[in-house]
Amino acid sequence: MKKILILILAVMLLIPAALAEDLSSLSDEELLNLQKQVEEELIRRNLYPLADDVPVDSENIALFERLDSFLSFWAASDYPNMLDYCVSDWKNQTEAPQTELLRILSNRTPLHFENVVLSGSPKDTERTASIILTIDKHNGHAPQVYFFDIIMKQEEDGLWYVDPRSLQSHEEDVIEPGLTPVPAEADADDILLYFNAENGQKYHLDPNCKVVNPNFLPMTDSFPFAEVCDPKYADLQPCMICGAPVRPEVVSSAE
Repeated sequence: MKKILILILAVMLLIPAALAEDLSSLSDEELLNLQKQVEEELIRRNLYPLADDVPVDSENIALFERLDSFLSFWAASDYPNMLDYCVSDWKNQTEAPQTELLRILSNRTPLHFENVVLSGSPKDTERTASIILTIDKHNGHAPQVYFFDIIMKQEEDGLWYVDPRSLQSHEEDVIEPGLTPVPAEADADDILLYFNAENGQKYHLDPNCKVVNPNFLPMTDSFPFAEVCDPKYADLQPCMICGAPVRPEVVSSAE
């Protein structure tokens, strides 16, 4: 959501008002091209929105840009352009890459993503982007949230590419929707919530939560659940991956 808001703000600042009023008339391809131009300008100004707890450096930004473009083409079902972002060894070993890509994706469409966490360091030529994807499986059911470990490889041209084999469906990785209930009041003081005091945007139940960059694990900054509504923690959101309980007012409004 943070990424979407920043992109919207960037579009408002970087494109003429007349064009902003007429975005609905743009084709999918034109809109994707506009998004790419906006992202390039964000990168040039060092404003590109990164996920929680990911160190900012040029290599991370370059990888994120490539991954974001791949996911954007996937969301638009633009398989020819997706192939341009797939690793060469997979394409060379596959008789019909586009057909195989369709099989791997199994009629799934990503609606949005968040919490990109990278393994390794900027010097590595193969890294894993752990990512939360909301997937529409076009089966008549509501979209579901999945946790993916997407393998990214840097090739001789210096660009990052997605290994489609890491996009196989992982039913066991489904994250059940819904709110984690508030614990009983008598037990609230016994529950510690963890966060990264430097630049974290979520609070976690697990000090070793898998969506946090390993460089920041285990998290040592914490506070009891009884203080979750204090102003100094107001900007932190609950992590749905490790089951951090939501604030009482959130549960009340959802009931």
